[in-house]
Amino acid sequence: MKIRIAYKIGLLASILVAVAAGIVGVTAHRISSGLLKDHEIVDLADETNLRGKELLGHFSAVREDVLTLAGSPTLQAIIRARQSPPAENAEA
Repeated sequence: MKIRIAYKIGLLASILVAVAAGIVGVTAHRISSGLLKDHEIVDLADETNLRGKELLGHFSAVREDVLTLAGSPTLQAIIRARQSPPAENAEA
């Protein structure tokens, strides 16, 4: 059975189209993956910066609370009581 020239050209054109589509698909996938990775890195950096600022805000609030409590007379009395030597019980 003879293969006609039109069939050969059609087969060759189909193969070339399939190879070209594969190359374009792989290239587009690589480029989009790189762009997505870069975008996600920027998003993670922004989110990390935001969470860091929130954490520093919490630390600042806790620091202010501790300084306020440190100046309270009740806490000062507790600190003095812990620092003073224990009183010896007098035996009768």
